[in-house]
Amino acid sequence: MKAFLDTNILLDFLIPERRSPEVAIIFQAARDHLFEVQVTTQSLVDCAYIASRCGIAPESFRRFAGWVVDHFNVEAVSSFQIRDALSDPGHDFEDNVQAASAWDGCCDVIITRDRNFLATPSIPVLTAGEFVQAIS
Repeated sequence: MKAFLDTNILLDFLIPERRSPEVAIIFQAARDHLFEVQVTTQSLVDCAYIASRCGIAPESFRRFAGWVVDHFNVEAVSSFQIRDALSDPGHDFEDNVQAASAWDGCCDVIITRDRNFLATPSIPVLTAGEFVQAIS
């Protein structure tokens, strides 16, 4: 199984006040190779920006990003994915980019805390809690 993590799930692990037991379980299970994980380079860039605004020390972010690069597939967002996202003007652009990346990466599920993330026709969208229940 290959899971795509939305930016907010990365932030839920990075920022201690946001961390939930379900997100910690997902990161542990991924580290133990129970499933494959994909994230985008854009998610890491967004996490760096938000972490700096939340008072996360640069060294802490670098450790986090290094861990992500070591344990997850980190894929660049392509111009094709941007064009796909732009072709659906009625929805959230960032979600569309994430969904296009998940689709291109052959992901089986998208994990997000965004209840408004539009489900794709072929990739289910789950919360961290729903995903943990599904793999338990």
